[in-house]
Amino acid sequence: MVRTYFSKASEILRLPSAELGADGKAKEIEIPADSRELFEKTRERLIELVAEYKNIVGSKPITEVELKDEQTNTTLGLPGGFESTQQLSGAYSNILQYGLPDDYYNTFTQKVLSATPGTANEIAKKYIQPTHLVWIIVGDMAKVEAGIRELNIGEVHKIDADGNPVQ
Repeated sequence: MVRTYFSKASEILRLPSAELGADGKAKEIEIPADSRELFEKTRERLIELVAEYKNIVGSKPITEVELKDEQTNTTLGLPGGFESTQQLSGAYSNILQYGLPDDYYNTFTQKVLSATPGTANEIAKKYIQPTHLVWIIVGDMAKVEAGIRELNIGEVHKIDADGNPVQ
């Protein structure tokens, strides 16, 4: 089995800070899942991702081991994200863009380490709704369209690089 690049715990740990928009209203969130495979494998990667999203809120929630691994990776990697002026600027931009508190990065590690599998899974169930996902697939439609349509996971809308509909 080829594993898609999706860390359940990693994305769930980041969700609470994105819960509300600047206007205080709930907003849609993006949960990136990256599968760097050949076009011929797009259908197979989608099958895995659909199953992963269903499982996380169903029969295979985040385990203590997964959460601990992600807590370690996330917190130990945090200092490396503040080594250059560009990284500092990007972090500050995140605070402004998402309306995060000024001390967001000062309290981030404590919040991440305080998460339990129970809280992580509650957050997952709140935000991950497998029947309401929007998939954005970039690639050669001639190679991937038939396989995507076979899965019947929703309407297929083709757009160009500028976001304009394509026939």
